[in-house]
Amino acid sequence: MKFVAVDWGSTALRAWLISESGEILAQHSSDQGVFSLEPSAFEDTLLNACEKWLADAPNTPVIMAGMIGSRSGWQETAYQACPVKAETLGLNLLALSNTRKLNLFVIPGVKTNSPSGSADVMRGEEVQIVGALAALQTSPDSNALICLPGTHSKWAQTHQQEITNFSTFFTGEMFSLLGEFSSIGTIMNGDAFDEASFREGLVYSQQAGGFLHHIFSARARLLTDTWSGGSLNAYLSGIAIGHEFQGAKALYPNESTLCLIGNSHLQALYQIAASEFGFKAHSLDAADAIIQGILRIAQPYLNSQILNQPISNNR
Repeated sequence: MKFVAVDWGSTALRAWLISESGEILAQHSSDQGVFSLEPSAFEDTLLNACEKWLADAPNTPVIMAGMIGSRSGWQETAYQACPVKAETLGLNLLALSNTRKLNLFVIPGVKTNSPSGSADVMRGEEVQIVGALAALQTSPDSNALICLPGTHSKWAQTHQQEITNFSTFFTGEMFSLLGEFSSIGTIMNGDAFDEASFREGLVYSQQAGGFLHHIFSARARLLTDTWSGGSLNAYLSGIAIGHEFQGAKALYPNESTLCLIGNSHLQALYQIAASEFGFKAHSLDAADAIIQGILRIAQPYLNSQILNQPISNNR
């Protein structure tokens, strides 16, 4: 059955029209993320994104994932507890009421207690993980640790086709905050990336002192003329990502294989870091993982009439 896959995060909206055979027929992207919109604008924003696709087939299922199902989104979906499979997420799709009587559904998020013992949550990344597991199904690496670098990087441990637990790292947002609002940010303006400086940061992140001590070195080395003249921006990025890898290795000490899901820039950085920290890593495209994940989660309903009825009230 033809359907629309939607990844609606905090800062961006992406949608794809998918054919019965799984081909991408059309796509749309914008910066109209959940946090930039009033709740009353969600329906019109979605319709503007895919109105042409639904004109001739208004009953086409629209399956959404991400922050659109959060407390700040269209309607909050309950978190499903780990361990969780695609089937569990599919059984808990939330049917959304809407004025145009479209077939709108939201995939729930996932919660866990990470190996550190702390509660953790995610929305949207679970779909990419399901998509990655589908790609790894026949591979000996099907139980690999999966990393989704980004604003809030996720590291998920999987067993065959199941998400068993995960951990979140504040890496991307912390790096952004340092660059925009700290005294370090004033010396990073205009820095071009270079790999040598990034690697230098990765190496330094493994020394004694900890993250709070290490980040100040970017400023101190410039003020004392002990900086090599490379990119301080890349150096600080290396420190931040290096500490993420340090934390992940402590939480998942028995893992040596890493599957990376993200955009090409982050994949390149995390491939370098993975090598530095002793991981065998390979990459998957984020958009492919999203589409395949949504397809797998919603597949039981895409071939049935149940999509014309509420699937779950997330009791």
